[in-house]
Amino acid sequence: MKTKSFYHLPLSSVQWLLTGLFLAALPLWFALPSAVLFGFLGCLIWRFVLEGKGMKCPNAWQRCGVGLIGILMILGLHDGSVLGLAPGISLLLVLLALKVLEMRTEREFMLLAYLAFFILLTSLFFSQTLLVCLYVIMIFVVLTTTIVQFTGGAAEGFRPKAALRYTAFLVLQAAPLIVLFFVFLPRIKGGSLLQINKPKAAQSGMSEQINPGSFAELALNDEPAFRVEFPDGVLPPLNMLYWRAAVFSDCQGLTWTANRRVRFPMGTPVLTGPKIIQRISMEPHGGLWAYGLDRPQSSTGPVTVTAGNVLTTSASSSDRLTIRVTSRLGNDRTPLTESERAAMVQVPGDVGNRSRALVDSWLRKTKAPRELIGLALSMFRHEEFRYTLSPGTYRQNGLDEFLFERKLGFCEHYAAAFSTLMRMAGLPTRMVAGYHGGEPNPFSDYMIVRQADAHAWTEVWIEGEGWVRFDPVESINPSRVDPDTPLASRFPTQTAAGDGVESNRNKKGILQRLGRSFRLGWDTVNFRWNLHVVSFDQESQRDIYNILGIRSLFSWRLIAILAGGILAVLAAVYFLMRQKPEKKDHTLLAYRRLCRLLARHGLERRPNEGPRDFATRSMGHFPEQADRLTEIFQFFIEAQYGNLQDSQGVGAIHLRLQELSRSLPAKKAHRAAAAEATVAAR
Repeated sequence: MKTKSFYHLPLSSVQWLLTGLFLAALPLWFALPSAVLFGFLGCLIWRFVLEGKGMKCPNAWQRCGVGLIGILMILGLHDGSVLGLAPGISLLLVLLALKVLEMRTEREFMLLAYLAFFILLTSLFFSQTLLVCLYVIMIFVVLTTTIVQFTGGAAEGFRPKAALRYTAFLVLQAAPLIVLFFVFLPRIKGGSLLQINKPKAAQSGMSEQINPGSFAELALNDEPAFRVEFPDGVLPPLNMLYWRAAVFSDCQGLTWTANRRVRFPMGTPVLTGPKIIQRISMEPHGGLWAYGLDRPQSSTGPVTVTAGNVLTTSASSSDRLTIRVTSRLGNDRTPLTESERAAMVQVPGDVGNRSRALVDSWLRKTKAPRELIGLALSMFRHEEFRYTLSPGTYRQNGLDEFLFERKLGFCEHYAAAFSTLMRMAGLPTRMVAGYHGGEPNPFSDYMIVRQADAHAWTEVWIEGEGWVRFDPVESINPSRVDPDTPLASRFPTQTAAGDGVESNRNKKGILQRLGRSFRLGWDTVNFRWNLHVVSFDQESQRDIYNILGIRSLFSWRLIAILAGGILAVLAAVYFLMRQKPEKKDHTLLAYRRLCRLLARHGLERRPNEGPRDFATRSMGHFPEQADRLTEIFQFFIEAQYGNLQDSQGVGAIHLRLQELSRSLPAKKAHRAAAAEATVAAR
C-alpha cells in the first residue's frame, strides 16, 4: 500500500492537509467571488491527484501561468484593485494555491498548515454567528489533528483516533486560558474582539422620508429588527407596543419628511403614564435612529433623546447595539412653542381641493379636536376603504386620489392622509414611524420585533392632553382587509390584543408548530450568543470588573485573577502529564484476539499452554488455515521473546486476523468441540 508521496512526505498527511485547506476556505463561499473559490479548489484537486499517482509537482512555468491567471481574475472581479478585505483575501488564496502546487519539504508542509489556520480565521471577518464559530472550531481541530499526526510518525499510516485524542488533550489545556483572557484581558474602546467586520445592515423601513409604499415593501420581510427584554419583569399591554423610531413634520400630502432644516429647542419632556424599562438589542441598519417603546424618556449607551421623543445614535448603526431605554406609556405634555405650533399645521397649497372641501364641511359642524378626529376615523371605517399591500402607484400629492377615488392603501397611506387632514383642520399634527407589536419567545424572556412589524401612525396635539397617538388603521372595517395581507400586518393593535393570532396559530399543523418552536429556540441560542459573546465589549467587561471589585486596569485583584488562573491551568496540565496511562501491549492484544477467535470456533487455549503448543494444536484443527496461523503465531513469538519491535507489523497481523475470521467455517467449531468431548470421555 502506497504511504509516501513523490517527495517522501506522508501521503495520508498531505491528503488530509489538502482537505483541511478546502474546509478552511469553505465559509468564504458567500463572501468572495465563486470563481476565486473554484480556482483554489481546482489547484487543491490537481495536487491531490498528483499525490495519489506519485507524480511530480507542476513546474515553474505552470505555476507562473496559474499565478498570472489568478491575478488577472482578481483584478477583473474586484474592479481592478487588490486593496480591501475581499480582494486581499482573494489574493491570499491565489498565493496559497501556488504554495500548494510547490510544496515539497516538511517545512513547506508546516507553513501551509499554519496558513490554513489563518484562512480559517478570515471567515470571522465576515460573520461571527454561532454556526460559523462552531464550524471554525471543528476545522481547527481537524487541522491540529493533521499537524499532530504529521509530527508524530504519519509514515506508518493515518491513525485518527490517537491523533484526535492528543488534539483533544491540547484543546482542553488551552480552553481555560482562552476563557480567562477573553473575559479579563483589558479591551480597547470600540467593540468586542470578535467584531472584526461590520455585520451586513438589514433592510429597514426607516428613512428621512415616508412615501406611499414604503412599509408595504417590508410586510413580507421576516428578518428581526431588534429584540427587547424587560429587566423589571413589567410587560406593557400588548395594544401599547408601539416602538418609536422617527418623527416626520414636513407635510406634502401622502409624502412626509423629517424636517432637518428647522431645529426646535429641546426642553425637558413632560411625559405621563407608567414607567417601562427595556433592554433593546438592535440589528445593524445603517441609520442614525434607535428604537424605544413609545415614548422614550431616557437612554444609556451612545444614544440621546432628541426632540419628538426620538432616540438618535451618535454614529451610523452598522454594529449590533444594545441600549437600555426608560419609556412612559402616556402622552407627551411638553408645551409647544409658537414656532413649533406654526410648523405643525403647515400644509402645501396644492394638497387637494376636494380634501379641503371635506375638512371645511367638518369644521362647519364642530371645532372640537376630539370630534374632528372622530369624523376622520369614522370616514375610514364606514366608507369603502381597503387595507392592502398592493394599492398601486399614486400621483404626486395624491391625497384626493386616495380619499375619493381608489381608497386603497397600507398603513403609511392611512397615517399620511389622516395626518394631513388634521393639519388642514388646524390641529398640530406629526407623523411617526416605527414598529408595532412583537413576537414573545416562549423559550426566553424577550420579544422579537421583525421588519414585517414596521408601522406608521399619527400624533395630534390636543390642548390639556398633549401629543395623543391615533392609529387610523384600527378604524378600517375588518371585512375590507385584503386576504393576502400577512397576519402580522393586519390591525396591529387588534391582532396584538385579541385572539386572532393565537387562534390562527392553533389551527396550524403539528409540523408548522414544530417548525416555529425550532425557529424560536434557535433564535434564543443566537440571541444569547450575540449578546454575551459577540457583543462582549469594554462596557460588558467593566460590569464584571465592578462585580469583582476591580476599579482599574492595574488593580491587584485583576493581576491576581490573571496570574492565579494561569498558574492553575499550568498546575492542572502538569498533574495530567504525570498521570501517564500504562502503555498498551499491542502484540499481546492481537494474541488475545486470536485466542478469542479460535475459541468461538471450538478450539480453546488450555491453561498454561504456550504459544508454540497452541500453534501446533490449532494448525491440526484448521489445516486449511495453516499458513495464516503460522504467520500470526510466529509474529507473536518473535515480538514477545525475540528482537522484533512491538509496533512493527501489528496492522498486518490484524489484517490477517480479519482474513482468518472470514475464512473459518462456522460448522467447523461444532465438529472440533464434539471431537474434543469424545477424547475427554475416553
